[in-house]
Amino acid sequence: MEFELVDIKNIEGTSFQGDLFINYEKLIEVFGKPNGGPSGDNKIYCEWIIYFPEEKIYSSIYNWKNGPNYPKGGPTENIIHWSIGGKDNKSVLIIYEYLKEKLGKYSCNLNTKFSNNIIIDCKSEVKKQ
Repeated sequence: MEFELVDIKNIEGTSFQGDLFINYEKLIEVFGKPNGGPSGDNKIYCEWIIYFPEEKIYSSIYNWKNGPNYPKGGPTENIIHWSIGGKDNKSVLIIYEYLKEKLGKYSCNLNTKFSNNIIIDCKSEVKKQ
């Protein structure tokens, strides 16, 4: 599975689709440095805007109101709760599949038990602070 980091204009019309629990260091290891952020309203500090060309799916991974530019936010390196955006839940599922491919099939769990949210939990990949 291949991905490209793309311009933010490619994700216009997308919205929150799920949560991701993983540390910043692992996100950089898997997707490289963030290619988006900060937002004008300071709610997002950094963001990965990702396109999976074979599947024709856009996804974004971003922090929401917990970065250094937001009141009571912390350093980016300490963020472990991220949001996933896209047009539908395929945006979350492809991130899950890609993380499993890169980190190992048992590295992350998918949880759909809570409301409409899909949660990807990679806590085994999160270093204790």
